[in-house]
Amino acid sequence: MSESSSQQHRRRGLWEKLFDGTIGQVLRFLSWSFMAIIISVLIEWIGMLADWWDRHHSREMLISEIQYLNHVGQNAILNIYPKDVAAHMLTAVDDTISDWGLRTLSHSLTGILLPVAYAIEAAINILYVFIVRFAVVLGILPGLTIIFLLAVADGLSERNIRTYCGGVESSWLYHHAKRLLAPSVIIVSGLYMTLPFSLNPLWFFLPLLFVFWLTAFITASTFKKFL
Repeated sequence: MSESSSQQHRRRGLWEKLFDGTIGQVLRFLSWSFMAIIISVLIEWIGMLADWWDRHHSREMLISEIQYLNHVGQNAILNIYPKDVAAHMLTAVDDTISDWGLRTLSHSLTGILLPVAYAIEAAINILYVFIVRFAVVLGILPGLTIIFLLAVADGLSERNIRTYCGGVESSWLYHHAKRLLAPSVIIVSGLYMTLPFSLNPLWFFLPLLFVFWLTAFITASTFKKFL
């Protein structure tokens, strides 16, 4: 009985890992995207209520983000243009918004509840901004991949030198650098998605590329000398 129960436990653990690595990741991404959109819309509404910006702020952001997106080249990994991805997603979302009648509702409230109409229009524009920025992040992926491979190659070369020269090994540094790899990308991308103003993504992601290279280099160079 103990053997059969342990086998069932192992099978259950395998299925849980497969679920967490596939469907679980998709569900986490969707929930994170939903929360990012909600936070961005709330920031936009608070800014309108506090008179930090006018009602055209979200539309001006959308225009600026589209201009930045047009300068992003082809994604070398997926062999697609991010602006094409954004165009397809914007078309699908715009059709959904039309089917739900949100624009019609916004226009009908213009003469009755003007602030509510402005809030609906701002929320729609912020949703479009999120989609455009997601396409920009998609275009950054090849750069992250290339930098990761170069950093790992340099780090492993440094590890070999340390191995043959009897250098000091630091597991503390290795584990802490390894933990920063994924969060450095996720946190910076999340901040970029929820920015309440437009910023050239090149200036925003340049520090990320450096931090990502540094953490990948340290992770590879401090990997244990002997397996």
